[in-house]
Amino acid sequence: MPIPRIVLAAGLFALLGLGVPSPQAAFGQPRDGAGQQFGQPARDTSALDQTAGVATLSGRVLAADTGAVVKRATVRLAGQDTRDRRTLQTDDNGRYLFTDLQAGRFTVTVSKAGFISLAYGQKHPRQPALPIQVDAGRQVRGVDIALPRGSVITGHVVDEDGEPMPRAVVQVLRYVYRRGQREIEPAGTDQTDDRGQFRVFDLDPGEYYVSVTLPRRRGTFRGGGRVGRGGPGARGGRGGRGGVGGLFGGADTTVDPETVGFAPTYYPGVTMLREATPLTLGLSQELSGIAFAAQLVQMARVGGLVFSPDGSAARGTQIMLTSVESTGRLPGALLGSRVGRNGSFEVDDVPPGRYTVQARQGRGRGDSPLVFASTEITVNGQDVTDLALILRRGAEIRGTVIFDGKGMTEPSRFEQQLVSSRRAVVTTSPLNSTPFEGRGVTDAGVEDDGSFVLSDIGSGPRLIRVNRLPDGMQLKGVYLDGRNVIDTPLDFAPGQTISGVTLELTDRMTELSGLVHDDQGDALTEFTVIAFPTNDTLWQPQSRHIMASRPDQNAQYRIRGLPPGDYLLSVVEVVQQGEWFDPRFLEDLRRRAARVTLRDGESQSLNLALEAPQ
Repeated sequence: MPIPRIVLAAGLFALLGLGVPSPQAAFGQPRDGAGQQFGQPARDTSALDQTAGVATLSGRVLAADTGAVVKRATVRLAGQDTRDRRTLQTDDNGRYLFTDLQAGRFTVTVSKAGFISLAYGQKHPRQPALPIQVDAGRQVRGVDIALPRGSVITGHVVDEDGEPMPRAVVQVLRYVYRRGQREIEPAGTDQTDDRGQFRVFDLDPGEYYVSVTLPRRRGTFRGGGRVGRGGPGARGGRGGRGGVGGLFGGADTTVDPETVGFAPTYYPGVTMLREATPLTLGLSQELSGIAFAAQLVQMARVGGLVFSPDGSAARGTQIMLTSVESTGRLPGALLGSRVGRNGSFEVDDVPPGRYTVQARQGRGRGDSPLVFASTEITVNGQDVTDLALILRRGAEIRGTVIFDGKGMTEPSRFEQQLVSSRRAVVTTSPLNSTPFEGRGVTDAGVEDDGSFVLSDIGSGPRLIRVNRLPDGMQLKGVYLDGRNVIDTPLDFAPGQTISGVTLELTDRMTELSGLVHDDQGDALTEFTVIAFPTNDTLWQPQSRHIMASRPDQNAQYRIRGLPPGDYLLSVVEVVQQGEWFDPRFLEDLRRRAARVTLRDGESQSLNLALEAPQ
């Protein structure tokens, strides 16, 4: 679906201190019963908070369709300049109040069952939130949000004979951007009733895919079986063979050499997501009549042996099969088992496709080192039972953290914060995450002398990063063998030790700020400013060189922390969170973007002018 965009004029204009008129209400900003707009948050300049430096932020939550107050809605406050995170609920009048705030920029997000979760100033639920500038000692009032009702998809599912399929799991899927990559994920789930009917609600407007699977359950019959009706409410599949049980339900007790089962199926009745038909859902819309049949396919069994590093049977090891052909959490894309006493494992009812088989054992602590192995296989309906996996220790990185080219023998204020806080950790960020990511030890603290040892690093391309840095500090460089590899994904071999890595931090941060205005000179807030490098080799997931900013309630945008270099700036009206990492999206923006050069630690104030539609 094409995204409407407004592009930059050729030039950049110096900050002129333009007056900021009240813009039209953004999606999620309510109007009262008489239709009068509440407008932007009021910044009370007359009532200073008597507590030094602190401020308040308040508003109310209403239903967008009726204007009624929404009680007990969950309101989340998140600081953009600090790690301040708070949550509270609206009172009986739909009001909320955050107190004791330090100065900074904040976002406010509201959620409640039956409504679409929404942040203040959003025109679309997956658009970046509008930041709210809070000044020291001031009261920011009128941060009001109107929650629209969620959308609904209804329909029914049948089997190969056109009979209703009860207790089948229906998922409504959508594409989102995670870690800079486009992935599919469930947006809502339901189970069919005795008529095969389903209803999935609380959906945002957007494009969706509908899938159906039968719940995976432990079978009671060993051996192959024709798909059929199992126990009460369950539909057949092959039973367990000593590993995890049947993927798609209980097994018929009739022995049959042919083993088939219901594969994850997508509307309008296909087994591959790329062949599925997307459904476009409007705001608060109910889309009905989505009917399709689940598909029978030839199932297979995957099994083999897993060995510990010393050659013994790796009993108790966790096994995961992940679909290679899907990025995200597709139905049926993740299957699991555990290794038995003799080192063997089996996973039944595996649909055709390409899979990564992963084995993992231990937590990486104490006497239980983290070891793992992986391999790729193709399943086409024939059993694959001759796999052999040997567990290995992960890679290890040893190095030092320095500050602006200097060691920590005489620490600066920022270095003292880094050491005293004990929060900063060195980690690796995988470009392609796996189901095992995030488990066990995956980061390392920084010692008083700046040294660190990061162990148990998995395979696949990764970026070396430092997380939980004090405010105002960022990673400047990652040096290995004399090269700066901060933006270079690295592959680590099992058991490999890499020494002499230097991580350089800095507090010299760049900043871009200014207003976006139309051809009449009026400042606007209903846009997202995107900065991206002129060098398209840096257009990659998790790139430090790509950032986006929504203007705050004063129409002021700010982008802080870009590395020095040459950049393009563009403005879009509607954009999904994280979509700016997509090279195709950036290529479309590049044709009419403005250019700016940032030097180390430089701040620039500039306005961005919008072209009138042609």
